[in-house]
Amino acid sequence: MKIGLAVVLQVIIIAGMIIVKLITLADGGEILIHLLPVDPRDPLRGDYVTYRHDLSTVSGYYYRDEEQFREGETVYVPVVESAGFAFPGELRRTKPADGIFLKGRIMSVDIPAQGSHKTPTYRLEYGIEQYFIPEGKGQIFNTWAPDRQAFIKVAVDSDGSSVLKQLYIDGKPWP
Repeated sequence: MKIGLAVVLQVIIIAGMIIVKLITLADGGEILIHLLPVDPRDPLRGDYVTYRHDLSTVSGYYYRDEEQFREGETVYVPVVESAGFAFPGELRRTKPADGIFLKGRIMSVDIPAQGSHKTPTYRLEYGIEQYFIPEGKGQIFNTWAPDRQAFIKVAVDSDGSSVLKQLYIDGKPWP
């Protein structure tokens, strides 16, 4: 009986996580984000792309009360669109009341030297930094030339959770 209950509970939790992502894909707003590949292959998991994108690094912002954000902190990043693509707005500790925004976690903080007029740079992750691709197709990312354009389409729900919908290379859905 206990084993059966444990199995049912695990199935419910996994199904719930899948349903939340499906709802975001179906009802979430869409944004396009430029990206640069970082790593095309993992020997244990197969071909995938790990990348950074235009929302991965946010610099030049202090919180309104001048307190710096810290590594590991959850933040909200309002999206500013320009020429059809998303760029980060001012980091926030609280969820914005309106507009499209992403919920992310600060992975690292680069604090400039004291007395410098520069502001901190924050590296963020949103859970959309990897894209698994068909086996054997990952080699295209080893040969990316600087003139090739790559971007992703991301669905974002009203809480800032995001799901990667599609990878594009040179304006065409891939694969």
